[in-house]
Amino acid sequence: MNPSVMGAPVSRAVLLPSGRRLGIAEQGDPQGVPILFFHGFVGSRLQCPADGTIAASVGVHLIAVDRPGIGLSDRVPGRRLLDWAADIKMLVEVLHISRFAILGWSAGGPHALVCSLLLPRQVVALGLASPMGGWFVGKGATHQVSKEARGITLLVRFCPWALRPVFKVLQWRLAHQPQRVIEDQLRQLPPTDQTTLGDPHLRRMLIETAGEAFRQGVGGVYDDTLAVARPWGFLPAAVHTPTWLWQGDADTSVLPALAEELAKKLPHCQAMVLPGEGHFLLFTHWRMMLHTLAQAL
Repeated sequence: MNPSVMGAPVSRAVLLPSGRRLGIAEQGDPQGVPILFFHGFVGSRLQCPADGTIAASVGVHLIAVDRPGIGLSDRVPGRRLLDWAADIKMLVEVLHISRFAILGWSAGGPHALVCSLLLPRQVVALGLASPMGGWFVGKGATHQVSKEARGITLLVRFCPWALRPVFKVLQWRLAHQPQRVIEDQLRQLPPTDQTTLGDPHLRRMLIETAGEAFRQGVGGVYDDTLAVARPWGFLPAAVHTPTWLWQGDADTSVLPALAEELAKKLPHCQAMVLPGEGHFLLFTHWRMMLHTLAQAL
């Protein structure tokens, strides 16, 4: 493990036994309890609070992971959600980690769930922040989706190829008009998220992490979208890991009803609906979430 990650995150690519690489960013206490962080949509290993002293203060060694085709991680075209658990199994073996917790934000939630399902002896605690609680197309798809998600649903269902030009436009805008992209996003968010994103450091991080999402082109984000939107290959009810779920009742990106629907399906879930909080509650309750999972470990 990296000997010193107390301050800003330290990024590197880890070579897996399969020959592929996974990008990670470490922060916090190198000797602390390991917590893996799974980023959200159009995110990367950089999509979490960058102050490593917070993680260190609660005794956590945080390891944020790029998914395939994003940031420093090699792409796996056509990957399924179930494939992610095998990558994480290889990663923790290389890092010599035997037991760990996972914190998944937004689209990172389904990726956290599949690891808990397939690695039950290693994943001993699970945190879900504003999680995408169900797939969007196919038998058993959730109907509790936001306006933005409904648009993605239509493309995934009828013309998934059309996602690529949509993402190419977003990639171009992030490269040439990053501040405008953030401003456009702000106008669609509830007041609490607008206040949170008023922090210039947080805005800069969001621009950087989106740039990492498209570092290799649009393929990784395209694969990521399909993996989450299509049937996952398992039911949340099969996940028996002790789980903490945090959801804001003002979230307009992941509707509260979606998270509540997921919480009811998980056998061992403590769900907390935070009044007035939006989708970006991860950044206002980061210490509490890490502390909760660290105590569970």
